Formats: sequence, C-alpha cells, structure tokens
Amino acid sequence: MSSRPSIVVDRSAVAADVRRLSVLSSWRSAAAIAREWTLIGSVAGAAIWLDHPVCWLLAVVLIATRQHALLILMHEGAHHRLFSDRKVNDAVSDLLLAFPLNVSTTRYRRLHGRHHRHTNHAADPDRATIAADDQWQFPRSRSSALAVAIRDLTGVNLPRTLRAFGLYAPWTSLMERVQGNTRTGLTNGEIARLAVLQAVIGAGLFLTDGWLAFAVLWILPTATVLPLLLRIRGVAEHEGVPGGDEVQETRHVDAGRVEAFLLSPFHINFHTAHHLFPSVPWYNLPELHARLMQEPAYASRLVSAPSYTGPGGVFDELTQVARPSATPVLLGAP
Repeated sequence: MSSRPSIVVDRSAVAADVRRLSVLSSWRSAAAIAREWTLIGSVAGAAIWLDHPVCWLLAVVLIATRQHALLILMHEGAHHRLFSDRKVNDAVSDLLLAFPLNVSTTRYRRLHGRHHRHTNHAADPDRATIAADDQWQFPRSRSSALAVAIRDLTGVNLPRTLRAFGLYAPWTSLMERVQGNTRTGLTNGEIARLAVLQAVIGAGLFLTDGWLAFAVLWILPTATVLPLLLRIRGVAEHEGVPGGDEVQETRHVDAGRVEAFLLSPFHINFHTAHHLFPSVPWYNLPELHARLMQEPAYASRLVSAPSYTGPGGVFDELTQVARPSATPVLLGAP
C-alpha cells in the first residue's frame, strides 16, 4: 500500500480558481472568532442569570457546540488560514481558540500536516492512535454506536479523551521544552501566551468567585458533549470510505443549517474539498466544492452523504453492519 493517497484531480485545470479562493479575509476570521465568544458569553450569562437546572443543562450542550466551533477555527489557524500575518495567526489561534481548550496550534499543526499528507495510510498519525481505541472503529452495530455515545456523554470515556487530547496539548510541548527538546517544545512566545492566558483566567475566577460556573459551563462540556461531537464529525469524515485515491479517502456531507451549527461549523462538512486544497479558507469551501464538481475525476469519485443523522445519512450508513473499519481515524480535523 502506498503511504499516500493517489492524486486524481487535475491541478492545472483548477489552479486559477484555487488561487482566487485561497485569498484570506482577516475581517471574516476576526468576526467569526468574536461571534463564537459572544455566543458562549451570552449562553453562560443567561444560564447564571436564570439559574434553572434546565437552563444549565442547555448551556452545557450549546457551549460544547461552540467549543467545537472554536476548534474548527483553530484548525484553520493550523493551516495558516485565519490571518495572512503568520505571527498574528498563531498568537490569536493560541490565545482565543487553542489554549482555552488545552490544544497547541503548532503541535496540532505538526500532526495534522501528516494526516493530510498520508490520509488513512500507514504514516497517518490519527490511524496509529485509533488502533488502540476500538470505540473509533466504524461501521459497527447501531446499539454499539449508541453505547459509545452514552459513554461519551456520561464521561466514562474521559480517560480516552484525555489521552487523545494529550497529543495536542500545550502542556505536553511544555514538558518537552523543559526536557530540552526545542524542535517540538513550546517557543518562548507560546510560553508567554500560555502564561498570560492562565493569569487572566485565574484572576477572573478569583475576582468573581466563578469557580463553580467555570467548572459546569466550561470544563463539563469539554468532558462530555464535546467528545461526542468530535467523534460524530471525525467518524463521518474518514470512516467507511473506499480509499485508494485522494477523493475517496474522505466523505462530503450535505449538512443542513441545524446540523451545520451543531456538528459541522465553518463548512468542515466540505471535507473532501478541504483535503484536496487546504489553502482555501472555510468561507470559500462551498464555492470550491461547486467548482470541483465540474471536474469528472472529483464528481465521479466523491463519497457523500445527505446528512449526518437524517435518513440515509452517515449514522445510517455506518451503523448497519458490525464489522471493523478499514480506515479508522481519530478526530479527523480538527
């Protein structure tokens, strides 16, 4: 088996359009980040103000979906697709997207780059990780899939989640820096950013006595709902696909507005187009996909689903037969 998916789409035919669609819009990135944090603040404030168990529960779910959105934007930062100035790109990505969720942009970038180069093949780091965790292996029976979802939501799978996130954590890189590894350890700038963020969070919680609210409205979503969202999207992106070439190593999902908000923010459901041309930022992925559909090599090979959870969607497709997946992948992308 080749270590990389074979190339089938004629790059020269789409080069001009890809260059045009790869132009970055800093204001769109800034607006997207601001919008997500505004939603998080509004939901958290409403839960605290109303102080009703149902409101707290809804807030946990909604905040988890926005944490997921922050990670998708961090994924854009890992591809240098947030801001044209790469120092600004990484600083903003770390402070507002990655570090708040215990991810390092640069550490994620290193591993995710290998995932793109060797998708579903032996050198893909995601595949090596998933080999040790059968709960990522699909297709599987519907009852088994629901059991995995329940274990995610109840926190039973939290140790597995922590091991997975440990691959991308700034603290892992920090320990490597302490041990003298300057290649994969945090840089001085990253250490400074991490220290500033921790100081701001600590001071804010101390001054507001908001420890309980922080635990319920930020930590709890990352331990329960967020892992399930990541699993649904990650499985949809790379599980149960034929493989063999660059188009068939991933799946495109036609998510509606509700699913896009809850499961695939920032057009990450256009995953095949993204894998082929990761230079194109999220806001141009629908146009890129439409352009690629004019290419026979893309249109004829595209693996797609009409939804994630609706009739005939990814859930239906991957929960019909209990058999091991040929191409297990962790978390996809982020």
